[in-house]
Amino acid sequence: MGVVMNMKMHYDKFYKTFCYIFITMFLLFIGSHACFAAYPKVYKNIPYVTGSTLDQQKLDIYTPRESLTSSSIHPVLIYVHGGAWNTGDKKSVTARKARAYTDLGIIVVSVNYRLSPDYTHPAHVKDLAMAMHWISNHIGEYGGNTKNMALSGHSAGAHLVALLGTHPTYLKEQGGSLNMFRSVIPVDTATFDLTRKQEGKFARFIQRMRNNAFGTEEEGLLDSSPLYHAEKNVTPKLSPFLIFVTAERKDAVTQTLRFNLSLKKNGHVTRMVIVDEGLTHKDMNSAIFKSGSTIFRNIIGVFKNNNTLTKKKKIKSNWF
Repeated sequence: MGVVMNMKMHYDKFYKTFCYIFITMFLLFIGSHACFAAYPKVYKNIPYVTGSTLDQQKLDIYTPRESLTSSSIHPVLIYVHGGAWNTGDKKSVTARKARAYTDLGIIVVSVNYRLSPDYTHPAHVKDLAMAMHWISNHIGEYGGNTKNMALSGHSAGAHLVALLGTHPTYLKEQGGSLNMFRSVIPVDTATFDLTRKQEGKFARFIQRMRNNAFGTEEEGLLDSSPLYHAEKNVTPKLSPFLIFVTAERKDAVTQTLRFNLSLKKNGHVTRMVIVDEGLTHKDMNSAIFKSGSTIFRNIIGVFKNNNTLTKKKKIKSNWF
């Protein structure tokens, strides 16, 4: 009898342990499957220049998982990486980062472009213009809405998207227009005016990289300065600008203020945010893909046509 009772106790203990392990594994499986299912679909290394095999002329697309099976069309956020025009790569955007947007039904496109010193101006911005041409013609195949696209960039990428969005030539050469975007969103650059001597932290390094990319001749520096084109362009109207700069970089604040004012003087729609949250230059890039950040919420507001910049009390920033 004692033996039978002992066996029953062992059996009950084993059964309970088995059930606990089974239920735990099942829940973990369901949780991990749900997490995986929410990750975006990824289409990598798509050439945007016919016949080109250069990695620097390719792009990556991150879509909500249902985008190709859904009848709805999705907004598109195009991102251009920084790196002082000499380094950087589209792979700085990962599925984990892009998910902040794809979870909200927004497609993310991360674009490469040719880099200096091997290539110089206007190679970088011409590549971006060709990328915009490809995206306009093909993003619909991935569920994207060509009438609801925003163009963003950080650092050198911020300079390039501002240049592409103000220069009269590059988009036009590819069949595009200066008002083709819901918004152009430069994030934290001190290079709206390349004729101005670089100041602030790492000034010597940035100046050297800038010379590698644009040379030192005034004509070339003017042509590659978004400020110069903002001052000249009255018609046609440009895409609306939404410009971010950290309060920690005084040189960048100065240049951004000048660029923003120039756009306003010529009647273009523009908003500028000085982010006074102690963010470094690197932090500003991270904030683009950080749910709940000032930058992220305002980018989402662009697509909702309800820019959260109007809600000043909730954001520790300055508006212009």
